Amino acid sequence: MIVAAIVVTCVSGTAVAAADQDESLQVRIAVRALDRGSMEFALQQRHGGTWGPRQLPARRFMPADATPGRWLTSSPLTPAGLQVRIAARRLDGGNIELALQRWSDGSWGARQLPASRLIAADAAPGRWLNSSPLTPAGPTAIPPLPEWSLLAGGDVLMDRTEPAGVDPFSGIDPPLASADLAVVNVEMAISDRGAPIGKHFTFRAPPSAAQRIGDAGIDVANLANNHAKDYGPVALTDTIASLEAAGVAALGAGANDTEAFRHRLLEVHGAVTVAFVGVSMIVPWSFPAGPDSPGIATGTEPERVLQSVRTAADEADVVIAVVHWGVEVATCPSAEQRAFAQELFDAGAVAVIGHHPHVLQAIEFDDGRLVAYSLGNFVWHPRRGISGETGVLQIDFAGDRIVGWEFHPHLLDENGAPRPAEGGWRVDRLHDLIEGDCEQHEGTSPYDLTPRGDASGSGDQPDAEIRRYSGRQFKELLDSVTLPNLVDIADAPAITGDTQTDDRIREGAEDRGYRLQPVVASLDELVSVEQKLLQPEAARAYGALSAAAREAGHQLILRSAYRGFDVQRFLLFRHLKEPFTSERIRHALRVVAPPGYSRHQTGYAADLETPGYGINDFRYSDAYAWLAADNFLQAKRHGFIPSYPAGVENQGPDPEPWEFFYVGVDKLMRSPTAGSG
Repeated sequence: MIVAAIVVTCVSGTAVAAADQDESLQVRIAVRALDRGSMEFALQQRHGGTWGPRQLPARRFMPADATPGRWLTSSPLTPAGLQVRIAARRLDGGNIELALQRWSDGSWGARQLPASRLIAADAAPGRWLNSSPLTPAGPTAIPPLPEWSLLAGGDVLMDRTEPAGVDPFSGIDPPLASADLAVVNVEMAISDRGAPIGKHFTFRAPPSAAQRIGDAGIDVANLANNHAKDYGPVALTDTIASLEAAGVAALGAGANDTEAFRHRLLEVHGAVTVAFVGVSMIVPWSFPAGPDSPGIATGTEPERVLQSVRTAADEADVVIAVVHWGVEVATCPSAEQRAFAQELFDAGAVAVIGHHPHVLQAIEFDDGRLVAYSLGNFVWHPRRGISGETGVLQIDFAGDRIVGWEFHPHLLDENGAPRPAEGGWRVDRLHDLIEGDCEQHEGTSPYDLTPRGDASGSGDQPDAEIRRYSGRQFKELLDSVTLPNLVDIADAPAITGDTQTDDRIREGAEDRGYRLQPVVASLDELVSVEQKLLQPEAARAYGALSAAAREAGHQLILRSAYRGFDVQRFLLFRHLKEPFTSERIRHALRVVAPPGYSRHQTGYAADLETPGYGINDFRYSDAYAWLAADNFLQAKRHGFIPSYPAGVENQGPDPEPWEFFYVGVDKLMRSPTAGSG
């Protein structure tokens, strides 16, 4: 192995002869191999024979698959006023060749090659190596680093504002157009063509929405998400074309997979190139782009995503990764989000902008790199509570370096448009979330507009005796509670009649967090309520809950309760069609459990509605807000808890705010007693 050290000798920014080195500042490049085969570069300074700590450029990684022969450069560093950058290239045999460039007369000078300048292809990972001396000659002038800013918002849905002629961007402060670049996640089709695909929620806005997005000053619209293709490939194609015509770069989607995965390059002040890479980790079955079919860039091929980032880093000064990921209404980032963010940083991203949870999550800035795990709903349907708390992320740059960031709080108004917010308990909660103090807000209903301790209504138990639960604690209770008139099932019932297909469906269900549920031991004991069947204790509790709701001015409707295997199988096949591909199975399991895995087979689960709001819209109703207020206090007073609490990963279907499960009031007390309550 040949070890090199690049030594630059200078006094007051002017290079001097080697004879003066003992009293001069020296610098050298340090290089180390990483586990995945990439290389990391740093710079060290020396005074009086002692090498100082390694200085890490913002852009300092060479990917393992860098094109042989192509020179890559680091971000500039300015030791003692001398501006230099590291140049490196991978040779055909795998060795790394090093060089040094300095800024002079308004441009980067020729690469200067140390006599010993090669790092072996098989260098041991983790060990720092250095190069041999060089002495650049002549004075150097340091160019000013251009200052610029990026504004970022979360999910944008304009299916209501655009037909109504409402400009949802007009009240944003700072205005998106005031920044050098602005990026959002456009979570809808923009088209008047196509037909809705088989999903619970499909979103589309008229073609004029694209121009409104462009007029707002948005430069990049991420389409790598789980709604851009809601109206099929023709509407996705229209969306891309409309955005591009409005001067907005459509990111993360394309006519084929090559286009979907390509990065978009933009230039700031003619001096800084910025690359955006978009990807969705949330993937409906028909959404991925294919070799000859329109679609989105997906995280089902993580290495391809990382390669897109590496390629972008080769061509740009700054790489921004825009990622659709995480768990809906989870206030804390998942372990998977954190791990993938680190991989994106290792591949060359400087910032990672996230969305999909529909609530804010932490913003973290460390070692010159920033991740915003979720920016929440930016323009959406009107939202109560935590899912209507949003804002504008401002990231300030000097050249290719992040030098600061600021979050500007906003709340969604009656049109679902963001408006600046200066104070109050909701803004306090907003700051908790972006600062990472998220666990105290786990289990908060995204539609609850009531501060803690401010719920009202009747109930038999003193409120102080009823426990508060995080989302995880709700799930733990659901998984552990034992109730009467139930019996475990040894084997799940048949689904399709084909053993292999049934095994694939069950395996997919369990991967999502579904678990076999007990079944009613004696159907004769079930009680009819609103022409539905419930266990006796659940029926009595629902009657009391319904009466309390009426007293508070709300009406609850029991939409569904006990369901046997045949009904559950029928519901599954409303969403699962032949051929039973893996993608179709995954899609169906997002919205319905296979027979044997539904809580409805226990007789303790209740799906609720209210007049004017169906199942899917129940979450937006005043009746739901009443139930969910103050950690579901009204529901808990009568022994019910959410079946699928907000912000919990791997629990089966996508969130179902309409479903509640009876566990008994005694299980919810601070000192629970035995029995079913």
